[in-house]
Amino acid sequence: PLRRSPANPAVALSTATADVTFTDPSFAPDYAAERAQGLIRGSYHFARPQLPFTTAVAQADYYASTIGNVQEAGDLPPIMDFEVSGGLSPRDLITWAQTFLAELMAKTGRVPIIYTYRYFWRTALLNSSAFTRYPLWIADYTVGATVPTPPLLGTWPTWALWQWTATANRPGITGNVANSHCNGDAAALA
Repeated sequence: PLRRSPANPAVALSTATADVTFTDPSFAPDYAAERAQGLIRGSYHFARPQLPFTTAVAQADYYASTIGNVQEAGDLPPIMDFEVSGGLSPRDLITWAQTFLAELMAKTGRVPIIYTYRYFWRTALLNSSAFTRYPLWIADYTVGATVPTPPLLGTWPTWALWQWTATANRPGITGNVANSHCNGDAAALA
């Protein structure tokens, strides 16, 4: 979840899908409960890149059909969790991701967010600048930091969300959760 503060309302981000074979069994009830509790809600798909490139279309379609309409107030855009290369070359990985994102945007009518982390982006994608049109959700666990460690990935001029820990505790949630900050106030989040 994103931290609740006067400037940022509570947000819940839930795992929805991975590949074309996995839907988190908690997703549907959690997603419905998040709306019922008045939370801003979002979901993500754990991308499993592979050839042929049609797998990107299939994964985007599977995710989009699982999350349904994301046009209502309080719905964040869909998110591609991009952390594994599937053994693809940087060029093929970039093409796969572009294919996934374009299909997801066509299916949902929203510009997707990309979640990733520095080491993966720099090694698997050679620090590509091909994705700056998409909002960045960066994982960066630098102790004591108040913003993600500069410079950002590729040529992203800014970040939308920053996951600063994966070991937070929240009332009503068993186990650790990841916490993120929004780069802006409540109006920017909306």
